[in-house]
Amino acid sequence: AHFAEIQDLQANETREFIIKWNGKVISDPVIPPKLKITTIESLSPRTCDEGKCSFQLTRTNRSTLPPLLNAFELYKVIQFPQSETDEIDVVAMKHITATYGLSRINWQGDPCFPQQLRWDAL
Repeated sequence: AHFAEIQDLQANETREFIIKWNGKVISDPVIPPKLKITTIESLSPRTCDEGKCSFQLTRTNRSTLPPLLNAFELYKVIQFPQSETDEIDVVAMKHITATYGLSRINWQGDPCFPQQLRWDAL
């Protein structure tokens, strides 16, 4: 989650909040700095019960303003039925393309995985 204060706060105004994941506090109080990004990240995977998660920003007792959220990133780990291309093979293919001046717009990412997104001409 990314936070940055975007308002000019008055001397008597404070924005401070805590972050909860599925009802459990996962952060110290956050006070977003003016026009500077604060990123709060999880170093370990968070799980969701039955596919449902709760992400809450809760105002502290000191706060006179509601919480704010500038950006939030969420992803799901997907298990693929096939293994990825070996890194040594990828390096070799890139060396060949550079040596022979080959240029493929879609040659990005893993050259063989997943099958439906593999590089053309391989």
